[in-house]
Amino acid sequence: MAFSYTMSFTFKQFHIDDTGCGQKVGTDSVLLGAWADVAQAVTIVDLGAGSGLLALMCAQRNSEATITAVEIDLDACLCAERNIKASPWGQRISLVQADAMKWAPKSKIDLIITNPPYFTSALQSPSAARAQARHANTFGPIGALVFASKNLSVNGILAMVTPAEIEQDLIFEATMLRLNLTRICHVRSSQRKPFTRILTQWSPSASPTIKESLTIASQDYKALTSLFYL
Repeated sequence: MAFSYTMSFTFKQFHIDDTGCGQKVGTDSVLLGAWADVAQAVTIVDLGAGSGLLALMCAQRNSEATITAVEIDLDACLCAERNIKASPWGQRISLVQADAMKWAPKSKIDLIITNPPYFTSALQSPSAARAQARHANTFGPIGALVFASKNLSVNGILAMVTPAEIEQDLIFEATMLRLNLTRICHVRSSQRKPFTRILTQWSPSASPTIKESLTIASQDYKALTSLFYL
């Protein structure tokens, strides 16, 4: 028997109902949407948009950008469409139902933001996970790097959140794609726990890597997310 449930989240300036969406609202996406450098972007793409959360966070933080939310799953698209239409920024956000690895934008992009699906060693054998991650036609962390290498503007940014354990794989693959790690933030759930997530930014343009760290529920975390959480 299949079960469905309704879950909704009210942020300071918009509401998310993720009913029917496989990618539920979580800390990872909220952190990424609050952390990513969005201010200078004229064009933004939320790759694998799910419920539309990242697209809406970018719209709130950047009042001028044109945003495209790309999502392959029909139910998730319908969910995102509801959330976008109910927001104050529906006129600036376009929704496209498409495979992220096959969709081609009409022009170069200033900011690509994504919380891509991924496999972890705890859930998948290392060989299968690596094969999946390295497949250029698969939308995941490596797929996001491939997409960015083809579609970012010269000074554009790819911002994403991934498990910390794949940091070195990402750096290796990005180097092969001529993308530079310009900013990284290691995230942990408490001071006593190891870092389990990384927020990263990549760009065709080289610059010294800005290194940061963040602990969930710390004062820095609360300050970072204060524009969104009630």
